This record gives sequence, structure tokens and C-alpha cells, in this order.
Amino acid sequence: MIFVFIFMMVLAIVMLIVVAVLPDYFSKELSEKEVQNRLEDAMINAIPRYGIGFDFAATGTWDRIQQENECCGVQGRQDWAESPGVAMDSVPDSCCVSRTDECGFGVRVGGTGLFEAGCFQQLLDNGYFWDKVPDGNRDFVIIAGGFAGVLGLGGLIVFVLAVLAKSRD
Repeated sequence: MIFVFIFMMVLAIVMLIVVAVLPDYFSKELSEKEVQNRLEDAMINAIPRYGIGFDFAATGTWDRIQQENECCGVQGRQDWAESPGVAMDSVPDSCCVSRTDECGFGVRVGGTGLFEAGCFQQLLDNGYFWDKVPDGNRDFVIIAGGFAGVLGLGGLIVFVLAVLAKSRD
């Protein structure tokens, strides 16, 4: 019976120590370049999902980004060649300076009236991404990890006292 108690206490202490250490490990701040690379990868991966089935999130997000930032594609309008949801040699209507139905049809190569800039650079230049990163996440993780560490230390003290009390019997 005492061995079950000892095992459960050791397991609890190990789990609390892990909970205290892991948040700090996962909360390391990314460098600006890493964040930019992840943003660009996410944008590239969303291009093939534009206009496909019920993926309204990708379509709506791209339309909003392109209209609000006056841009087209990740690096430019040529990126839309990779989207099965956009007709050949076309771009989404949200790439058009004057947006009307079918304004992006057949104008990807050599067309006029399209935004020229790529959205990735526009987002970086406009500071869009950095304004959206919450500031308090790291502080919360440090507080939660510290709390778990104190609980783990308290559990260790209780464990040692219980073993010492049992050994005196």
C-alpha cells in the first residue's frame, strides 16, 4: 500500500514539474524572420483553398486582405495560377482596383486594372500582423509555470514528510 502511495506522489511531482517547465519551453518568442516565414507559408497554403467548396474562410479572408491592402496574391497576381478555384489566366475579383463581377476573369497575365503589389509585403509594410500579436501571453505562461513549480515543490515537501513519518513507525 505504501508503494502505491509513493508511486502516485512521485508521478504527481513529475507531472507538476513538467507542467512548470513546458510552458516556458513553448513560449519562447519567435524572431521576426520566423514569424514572417510562417505568415508567408500560411498565405501560400491558403491560395489553393480559395473558391473551393465550402471553404468560405480562405475565400473571405483573401478577398478582405486584397481589398483592404490593395494587393493581389502572396507575392503578386501570378500566385493565383496555383489555385484550382480560380479560372485559368484569372485572378479573384478582389484583386481588381475597381471591383465588379468577373473583373478578374482572364486578366492575370498582361491585364490592367489589378493591384500590382503582393499581399505579403503589403501586410508587413502596413504593420498589420504585428498589431495583432497579444502582448500578455508570455507573462501568463510565466505565472502559470511558476504556480505549477510551487505546487510541485509543495508536493515534494509533503512526500518527504510522509515518508519520514512512515519510517519512524
